[in-house]
Amino acid sequence: MPIRPLLAALALAAVTQPAGAADVIEVAFDAPTPLAERALLAERLLHGYQATRVLALAGARGISLAGPALDPRRERWRVYAPDACHDGPCGVLVWIDPSRDATLPRDWLRVLDAHQMIFVGAHDSGNERDLVDRRVPLALFGLAGIEARHALDQRRYVAGFSGGGRAASRAAAAFPEAFAGGLYVATADGPGTVDVPLPGGDGLARLRAQRNYLVVGDLDPVNFQILRDAERAYRRACALDVELAVVRNWSHRRPDGRTLDRALDWLERGPRAAPAAHQACSREAESAARAALAPVHTALARGDRAAAKRALLAAHVAWGGMVAAEFARLLPEVEEPEGAAAR
Repeated sequence: MPIRPLLAALALAAVTQPAGAADVIEVAFDAPTPLAERALLAERLLHGYQATRVLALAGARGISLAGPALDPRRERWRVYAPDACHDGPCGVLVWIDPSRDATLPRDWLRVLDAHQMIFVGAHDSGNERDLVDRRVPLALFGLAGIEARHALDQRRYVAGFSGGGRAASRAAAAFPEAFAGGLYVATADGPGTVDVPLPGGDGLARLRAQRNYLVVGDLDPVNFQILRDAERAYRRACALDVELAVVRNWSHRRPDGRTLDRALDWLERGPRAAPAAHQACSREAESAARAALAPVHTALARGDRAAAKRALLAAHVAWGGMVAAEFARLLPEVEEPEGAAAR
């Protein structure tokens, strides 16, 4: 998608007061971020084999993936900064909404004040918009815009409700250097699943250091199961500081101020997994990743490339960066020779 023509630089301006508070403003940002480059978004948000194909296809069609996914000066974010955040470091909650507007409930304001937490949410970032080209880069530009205007501490969280929760969980896993974790309401995708690649190296270490809070209503059984699966995925990846909270007598709806308060309390002060638990989990994960490659070698030994390829892709989806080197080495071996399909 080509970048639209640039507008003249836009100044920070108060346009509306959507939640009845004078400090809730609509802004455009112009702070750059290298994380929102098109090629990097594809590499981080897609599994390796998917990203390779996308990049190759773009090159074959003469489509450049250089440069940012969008121009932040043409976009709008809703921002609320507590008074305390004008004088000292604060946290930031980057919100991804399922609708076209960045909804900021009135009763969240006192909670944001109490936690000294800035809210920033992009407009036109709802479920109908593309994750890679729009929703995640908007979140990244929103964070960069707040970083350029306020002193921040380490509490940099990405959050969302319903489809916004799913987008937020994918943003956090893809960019753990940007987000210390997140709050996912009603829906989320855990790492090492069909939709969320598991990073390797430093990215994996950062993901394991994140704190992630999942919350769902007890009257929302389908999404309870989705979040239960996501929690298991986090724990399998050794991102052990994860909490699944169930709110009584709640259906599928946005969190109120009390739920937000509890979530931020846990993110800031909740119990942390012991270093020994992280070490034990890491050893188990490394063993499981190696075991996932065993069926590939077995199938190759009997000459069944199709079965070997299925097993290799399954291992790649589940363990991502942990098996990246072996995946790259084995992929040519499992591919059918040229012309095999024709014969």
